[in-house]
Amino acid sequence: KRLVDIFEKDKIFLNSNLNIMDVVQLIGTNRSYISGIINKQYNQNFCAFVNSYRMREVEKIFTTNPSISNELLAEKCGFGSTNSMKRTIESNSGISIHAWKKKLIKIVA
Repeated sequence: KRLVDIFEKDKIFLNSNLNIMDVVQLIGTNRSYISGIINKQYNQNFCAFVNSYRMREVEKIFTTNPSISNELLAEKCGFGSTNSMKRTIESNSGISIHAWKKKLIKIVA
C-alpha cells in the first residue's frame, strides 16, 4: 500500500532521477522487498513500473494540452529525455509517439 501511495499520491515518478534506492529509503525497507513486490504484484521490473506511471501522466497532460511540445511533456512527466519518453510509449503501445498522440486525440474528441 505504501508503494502505491508514494507513486499515486506523492507522484515520486516525476523525479527523472528516481531509482529503486530512493523508494527503499522512502518506504524504509530493502531493495529485494521492493523489487519482489513489483515483480509479483505488477509483473514488471522497477523501470517498467515507474515508466507506467509516467506514461499515464503523459496521457493526462497531453489530453488536456495537445499542443504541448514533446520536450516539455517529457520533462513534466519525469522522463530524463524526449527519447526516453518516445521509447517507452513505442514499446508499450507498439506504435510511434505521433500515431499514439493521434489515437489519444480521437479517443478524447
